[in-house]
Amino acid sequence: MTELIVVIGVLGILFGLINISLTGFYRRPVQRGINNVLTADIRSQQLKAMTGDSNGGVNDSYGIYFSQNSYTLFKGSSYSPSESSNFIINLTEGMSFANITLPASTIIFQKGNGEVVNWVSGESSVSIADSETGITTLVRINRYGATY
Repeated sequence: MTELIVVIGVLGILFGLINISLTGFYRRPVQRGINNVLTADIRSQQLKAMTGDSNGGVNDSYGIYFSQNSYTLFKGSSYSPSESSNFIINLTEGMSFANITLPASTIIFQKGNGEVVNWVSGESSVSIADSETGITTLVRINRYGATY
């Protein structure tokens, strides 16, 4: 009887360690996926600023506004939270933006050439933080809109 209790205790400890290990294994691809989608959205907004929106074909500035748990794709030279055409992308639970060093938490692409209008040296990054694993990924944007 004592041996059975010891074996069950050891198995419980092993399953607990495996569960902790697998949580990190699952969360890393989720964070990488968020990073990839964000990069694609940045490129899409820049392309719209350069060529015009496929819906109307009119060139305008386009941008991205970052808040703690989401980011918003918007049209125009400044972010307006009440604009009906804004498109909000919410982050996965447990993920958040940290250390947003972008001016006014926005990236705005200039119509025509797609350069970042509000780019300031040293203020060009945003971090994606996972509260469950403690892993943080840094996304930097240069004046031409490229991420690295």
